[in-house]
Amino acid sequence: MKISRNQTLSRDRFWWWDGHSWQPTLGTPAQAGRPPSGWRRRVPGFRRGSAWRMVVAVLGYLGIAATLATGLANLNLAGFLGELTALALLLLAADAFGVQSRIGILWAPAALALAALTVLLLAPEVSHGFQQGCQSRPGTCEAWKEQPGYVAGRLAIPLLLYLLPTVIALVRAVPDRWLAACINVLFGLTCIGWLAALALSLERRGNPVPVPLSGDRRWWWSGSRWIDSTAMPPPMAARTPDGAWWWNGVEWRPAATPPASAPTVATLGTG
Repeated sequence: MKISRNQTLSRDRFWWWDGHSWQPTLGTPAQAGRPPSGWRRRVPGFRRGSAWRMVVAVLGYLGIAATLATGLANLNLAGFLGELTALALLLLAADAFGVQSRIGILWAPAALALAALTVLLLAPEVSHGFQQGCQSRPGTCEAWKEQPGYVAGRLAIPLLLYLLPTVIALVRAVPDRWLAACINVLFGLTCIGWLAALALSLERRGNPVPVPLSGDRRWWWSGSRWIDSTAMPPPMAARTPDGAWWWNGVEWRPAATPPASAPTVATLGTG
């Protein structure tokens, strides 16, 4: 059995997929709920099973569908393609259907290319919006031309507040930091978009030691075989000062009892 971090771990790395169900990793707390199975474990917004994520995801998908339909109805080809590339960027940043693991290290250059293409396609609409704003408030545009430094200083604080979810997500290094950044930049001008990005940035960090465990947390995966933790606990597991006990995320267990037989496929999911 090959355990791949990108292919089988949950987004927060507290669970790994054994092909049938989610099993804990080293450090997974007892109160942590298992992610959903089936199609929901691959669709962004439904993978964690939290209600607020599913509601926001449904609203987001409906909003994007409405925007695409509007652009298509208005025969705005550039805007329609720009929305499509923005949607593709969101799905890539969210690792929808495991796309990041499928393309490997190329996912970051692909994300940058999609971002650049989105900016290029949506630039005419943004420019048109600025022109309409200048027509309705000519004094603001005149001030920008005459005192650009002063106006930029006045806009610095609102811009920082606007990008606050992105800053928090990157500093805390949460699992969905790139998704939070994309939502913040693309939909941050809406209340729902900004709050969704902020909520993503404030989520708990990922498990730093995602070592796959069996369902009863006795056996751990070394990368090539299952090892009895009572005979040889994971090297990165927390231990008592005397080394006699180790922490599996739920309880302290002895580290020096006689080993039992290796688990079978049927017993890995028990616990």
